[in-house]
Amino acid sequence: MAIVTVNGVRLFYEIHGTGVPLVLVHGSWDSHRNWDLVVPRLAEVFRVLTYDRRGHSQSERPGLRPSDWRLFTEN
Repeated sequence: MAIVTVNGVRLFYEIHGTGVPLVLVHGSWDSHRNWDLVVPRLAEVFRVLTYDRRGHSQSERPGLRPSDWRLFTEN
């Protein structure tokens, strides 16, 4: 399990494979697990990064005010 702190929030991530980086981002109310079926195949060619967005699954869920939504784009 890998954790990185971005803008003061701990985010969970996984990296698989080697090669050109490919970042897979899940939708709302989901997690990095959405990509489990495709990651093995993609990792044959790419260095695949999957992660849990701020407030999802294994990433930290800080309290946010409506004005803080712009922070989601910075993570």
